[in-house]
Amino acid sequence: MGCEVEVAEIERVTSPDGKVEKVITTTDGGATTSVGYHVNLVAPGEEADLGASVLVADKVWNFSASWASPNRVVIQCGAARVFRFQNFWQSREVDNFEH
Repeated sequence: MGCEVEVAEIERVTSPDGKVEKVITTTDGGATTSVGYHVNLVAPGEEADLGASVLVADKVWNFSASWASPNRVVIQCGAARVFRFQNFWQSREVDNFEH
């Protein structure tokens, strides 16, 4: 018997220069698990690859992620259990890795 994980994209916001989208996704395995948060950066229209998230966390409280500039996202939370954090991102599809 397996556990079904519900995945929901809850926010997609384009960068000020229109070249990148910030995607926030939640994962929920049910009553005995915490809701997971994933932050991804993607070229416009691309699907978020949860295996390539720049942030993966659960037990998140007071979460926000906003564009501070075309090249910078500020992620804040009052508390969280962080499993992965990456402070850079690049893509061939966005200025050939130069954005």
